[in-house]
Amino acid sequence: MNLVVFDFCETLVNFQTANAFIDFVVERKKTIWSRFIAVLEMVLLYSRFFAIVNKFFPKYNISKRVNLMKIRGISEIDIKNFAYNFHQNIINKSAIQPLIDELKRFVNNGDYVIIASGGYDVYLNLFATENKVKQIVSSKIEFNNGKASGFLLDGKDCLYEEKVIQLDKLIQTNNLEFQHKISYTDSITDLPLLKWSNQGIVVSKRRAQNWPHIYNFNEIVL
Repeated sequence: MNLVVFDFCETLVNFQTANAFIDFVVERKKTIWSRFIAVLEMVLLYSRFFAIVNKFFPKYNISKRVNLMKIRGISEIDIKNFAYNFHQNIINKSAIQPLIDELKRFVNNGDYVIIASGGYDVYLNLFATENKVKQIVSSKIEFNNGKASGFLLDGKDCLYEEKVIQLDKLIQTNNLEFQHKISYTDSITDLPLLKWSNQGIVVSKRRAQNWPHIYNFNEIVL
């Protein structure tokens, strides 16, 4: 049995889902707080605050964390309901079909398929269930007393090396063994994941890129 790991955003679907989901929620449940954060977000953008922080702390993803603040105080029940609607109406209509077909081929072959993503678990779990994916490792929205804290993720943001850390933990916790590890991603930020795999496959849009060949990865050009 092989382990097959798929990135999600711009690999299985054609957009970045984390901020899009928060915006989806806020469009349907505006609060005074969300409006305040939206104004703050614009001020920080035009003052180049995000650009400066990203220059010195590129892995902190400050814009994602500020965007997350918009849902502070919204109930976990509401957010899960919005996640269902987001999955049905946005995720399912944004699939990159050749990669979905690849995922289904591995599932049907009996391989152990995992999604590893910086997207949020509330909608990724729905996608995983619908597509018979064994597990997800992802970023998680933090809830306190049944409401989104807005300030924190529940655990670390599942990006860069954190994907590999979470995958290793999942494998060890479940005493899993695999003949071969295969990973699919569109982004060079997943270089730790690609190097961790026995076979790394890069998903490129419209034209081939240089960096996959520098690292001797396979490439799919859509």
